[in-house]
This record gives sequence, C-alpha cells and structure tokens, in this order.
Amino acid sequence: MDICGILEIVALVAGIAYMVLQVLQKRIMWYFNLVTSASSLAVTLMSRLWASAALDTYFIITSVIGIFTWRALARKDGEGDRVRLVRLTPSAVLVSAAVVVVGGVGIYFLLLHTNDASPVADAATMILSVIAAWWLTRPYIEQWYVWLAADLIAVIMYATQGLWGMMALFSLYSLSCFAGYIHWRKKGIYV
Repeated sequence: MDICGILEIVALVAGIAYMVLQVLQKRIMWYFNLVTSASSLAVTLMSRLWASAALDTYFIITSVIGIFTWRALARKDGEGDRVRLVRLTPSAVLVSAAVVVVGGVGIYFLLLHTNDASPVADAATMILSVIAAWWLTRPYIEQWYVWLAADLIAVIMYATQGLWGMMALFSLYSLSCFAGYIHWRKKGIYV
C-alpha cells in the first residue's frame, strides 16, 4: 500500500470518529477533524484535487475556530446532554447563497486553468462545504442539509478518481447527516 492509501485509511478512521462525535455534538470532535483534515489534505494534494486541498486547509482553520466557539457556548449553557443550537438568520442564508453562487462559479473557472482532475465536482464540494463548516461552527441545525449536498457530490468525485477510502468516508458522512439532524432536532435547545 502506498502513502496515499495509508493516509486515506487515517482520514477514514479519524473521520468516522469525527462523524459520530459531530452527531452527538461533542466538542472533542474538532480535534478528530484536525487529524481527518490534515491526512485528507495530503491525499487531495497527491491526487490533484486542488479545491478539495484548499477545503481541507479551511477545515483545519474552522476546527480551531470551532474549538473556541463551542467552548464559549458550553460555558454559557453548561455541559449537559442538550444540543446547543443557534437560530439561522435570513441574512446568514442570503450571504451564504451569494457565496455559493459567486464562489462556486469563481472556483470552477479557476480550476479550469489548473490540472484539477474533477473541476465541477471539486468546486461544488468545496463551496458547499465552506458554508456547511461555517454553519457548524455556529451551530445551525440547517448545516446538515448543506453537508448532505456536499458529501453526495464528494462521493461521486472520489469514486470517479478511484479514491475508494475517501469515497467510503464521504458515503458515511452522507448517512450521518440524517442521524445528526434527527439527534440535534430531538435534543436541541436554542441558546
């Protein structure tokens, strides 16, 4: 097995732990996301998926932000069994929609001038994941819808590139969106 395959396994294992902890809204998830994102960054760089590599870098940054944001929410609300939620505002939706449209088109055209292996899927996955990760740091329950769209596109992208470990991880992420939404809705309380 080559280094890319080993890193896919690391991303898969850490990503599964992250996924379970995200559904349960445990703050430790952000540390697992750091490991997942770092190993995934190496895989995407080796596979010439430039937008996904940039996205993995962004995930590293949002993980650090998430650590501090969720720590502040925990202090405000306590560490109980409740899922802490923040209401999604209309302005956040409008700004996010504009970012998806403008950013998605911009990233796509940028990727056309590189040797990106899958520019349409790579751009779509990146821009949707940017919004989903940002919404997760808040935490908005609606982030699960955005993650589902991004993850399904990523499954197709990784399958077409023969990156089976990454495809498996994003398939599991797609399934976790349903469990996460149900758990957050059932246990959620707005702070």
